[in-house]
Amino acid sequence: MCIRDRNGRVVHRWPEARIKSRARLLEDGSLLGIALGRGVVEYDWDGNEVWRYTADNGFAHHDVIRLANGNTVTLIRPDDEPFDEVLEVDRDGEVVWRWQSGDSLKPFVPQEMWGNKDLTHMNSVQELPANRWYDQGDERFRPGNLLISARELDRVFVIDKQTREVTWSFNTGLQKQHESLMVETGFPGDGHILLFNNRTRSFYEDRQSTIEEIDPIQNRTLWQYRSAGFHSPTSGVQQPLPNGNILITSTRGGRTFEITRAGRLVWQWAPPFDPMRSHRYSYSHCPQLAELDRPVENRVEPADGYRHIDRDVYRFAGRALLQQI
Repeated sequence: MCIRDRNGRVVHRWPEARIKSRARLLEDGSLLGIALGRGVVEYDWDGNEVWRYTADNGFAHHDVIRLANGNTVTLIRPDDEPFDEVLEVDRDGEVVWRWQSGDSLKPFVPQEMWGNKDLTHMNSVQELPANRWYDQGDERFRPGNLLISARELDRVFVIDKQTREVTWSFNTGLQKQHESLMVETGFPGDGHILLFNNRTRSFYEDRQSTIEEIDPIQNRTLWQYRSAGFHSPTSGVQQPLPNGNILITSTRGGRTFEITRAGRLVWQWAPPFDPMRSHRYSYSHCPQLAELDRPVENRVEPADGYRHIDRDVYRFAGRALLQQI
């Protein structure tokens, strides 16, 4: 696990960290992530394990966040239940809040899906930030409520932390989406919801994923990014940046790149491995980063006519159809 500068050079690493999925750099320099096994784990800047929670029924997967109150929220796949759970755990490892999604999401399950052992497959959770909708009196978007993406239901929704009810949901045009995020106050498009729409079924059509910007009040897409070279049928994340640009990780496409709202490519990194859930942090995000010398950024010009085409655009068989012999 490591932090790189924008030229791909490592500036800090956690060589002993055992994290299999989402990793988040906290404001004190700690690293929080999904642990190997059944739980979540936290390491300090020097790589020492400082906290761990292990689920007693099921396993943590896909996402983990640190709440404003200091507790931790993660997604749990129960051992004997097809609906995911959301747990909030305190520093003592005690579960202080639990949401069993089957209580609320059964009406959203299509008839043909019953019998599937993974009915929701949640892949992201966000604690809603301060936002203009709540400031204008819309209680559905109270800061602290949870915005969740359920991949198998092709749906994103908000859970009221107090009542445990679904207060808002959206599924128009979604296919196996990831990373639903409400844009923070102070960023362009604040209050809108961004998501990575994988469009898995487009493998047999145009092979294009999209980034969607949704107005949650009007329940419609306001802006969309798509390109004939952009396709990640699974995984993938996006991040709104303070300048209004969007940082996109096309995991199966093999790159992380930044675009303007006009769709112009302004930065790109294509490592020799699948980038999973890249996130850009400011140089002052935590005290340890602030103490480092600011890295020199070298402009890299692609060759004339160069264009990155995501690998899954020209894959000849869906991953589920491949057999290793």
